[in-house]
Amino acid sequence: MYRVIIVDDEPVIRKGLRETIEWDSLGLEVAGEAADGVEALKLCRAIHPEILITDIRMPEMDGLQLIQEVKKLDFDVKITILSGYSDYDYLKAAIRLGVDNYLLKPIDNDELISNLKNAVSEIEKEAVVGRQIRQGSELLRSNTLRRLVSGNISLEELKEKAEFLNLSLGAEEHACAVCSMPRQVSTARREQLALELNRDVRFDSPGGSLTAFVDGDGNLALLMSHERTPHSRMDIQRALEAVTARAGVGQIALTIGVGRPAARVEEIQASYESARESLEYGVFLKNGGIVWYDGVPETSPQERTFDRIDYERMKGFIRRGDQDGLKRDLEAALEALAGETKPSLSQAQNLMMHIAVRMAECFYETYGSINAFKDPIDFDFAQLFALRRFSEMRAWLFELCGKLFSENRAVLGKGTSVVGLAVAYIAEHYREGVTLKQVAAECHINTSYLGQIFKKETGSAFTDYVNAMRVREAQRLLANPTLKVYEVAEQVGFTDYHYFLKIFKKVTGATPTDQRN
Repeated sequence: MYRVIIVDDEPVIRKGLRETIEWDSLGLEVAGEAADGVEALKLCRAIHPEILITDIRMPEMDGLQLIQEVKKLDFDVKITILSGYSDYDYLKAAIRLGVDNYLLKPIDNDELISNLKNAVSEIEKEAVVGRQIRQGSELLRSNTLRRLVSGNISLEELKEKAEFLNLSLGAEEHACAVCSMPRQVSTARREQLALELNRDVRFDSPGGSLTAFVDGDGNLALLMSHERTPHSRMDIQRALEAVTARAGVGQIALTIGVGRPAARVEEIQASYESARESLEYGVFLKNGGIVWYDGVPETSPQERTFDRIDYERMKGFIRRGDQDGLKRDLEAALEALAGETKPSLSQAQNLMMHIAVRMAECFYETYGSINAFKDPIDFDFAQLFALRRFSEMRAWLFELCGKLFSENRAVLGKGTSVVGLAVAYIAEHYREGVTLKQVAAECHINTSYLGQIFKKETGSAFTDYVNAMRVREAQRLLANPTLKVYEVAEQVGFTDYHYFLKIFKKVTGATPTDQRN
């Protein structure tokens, strides 16, 4: 409803206007009445009406004086004056003041209703134009800030646009923040949230201003400018808490990285990059939160992080079919890594990918072609790299672990499958002179029968299976340039070098030397 104030010193006229017009049907409501200009001005300041209907001749402050004072106020209002035939000079003065309509007394209701409809139509048209202007200004401001933080705008162009776009680039200090949201939050919603933050959130710091925008990667970003005080950090903290609370209205969990302070406009890009780095370390915040630039390690964790996972122990759990044991072991290792090294987002994602690939290789080395995944790159790594929290990545890894165990369950059978026992024994002893007879004895089964069921379940004859496992290990060892080819052959269980070369080429289609080169 648009608000209307009626001003006339005659109560009967005010009552007539109020009661004879169906205001609701016009999308209007009578928000106040006044008998003179002084009282009316107080109402206008308090209510900010969209329409003002006023008489000209009134005590205390007449209609012309009221119109002059209302025009000084910081809001738009449509003004209709009520005039008698003898008020012609007053009427001309009112028109010069920019009134929108006038009605002669006695008032014709149909004429007034038509007048009001026109006023509502004009208000709505102006509102549309105003929104378009604001949206265009917001779009230009966001684009300018995106160029600023990416280093794609000159200082001269930036200063030229700053005043028009209401950017406080003359402040003593600036700080950028970058916010990460759940991936299901659309870009349109992020842009809408930026508009809402610019409208609703205040940065209560001396000379403080906060501008939200969506950066080139689709993240919600903030530029905070203020005068430097001993309480600046606390002021920023409160502003970011307000941002988090405002975003929470839509059930959005924010993780915010805060960049280093910038004393000059030229340093804002560095503050933004620092904020992005801080955000990387928000991976361990389960329910969102704020990561400050000085909470980020000075040096990144080394690749030795990957070596902290004991893959020989992993193979043992896999051979025994102990999914729960492997999960507990990984859980403990990941908790230790998270606590000691604090990997960033990208490092945590790479760590999980590395563990996933090595785990798949362990399954394949242990069980060969028996329902194992042949190609680790078929895993849904796109899903992994869309995750933003360490707990989500850990859940992804454990889900993959469960899938691998499930795919191999028929063979694993927690030690009850004869072929599973045979495969597990081969995985431990293939470097030795393992034979079908030897494995059959370990499994307490007839040698001929084991050979039959082994080929049926694995798709490979016993000797071919053992040789394929040896060749896979040889391929891994060949990556070490300090090992000679004959040494590799010996380490994987081949006593005849030339036989090794023959089998290697049969399995891989290439010679060991070709592969190494």
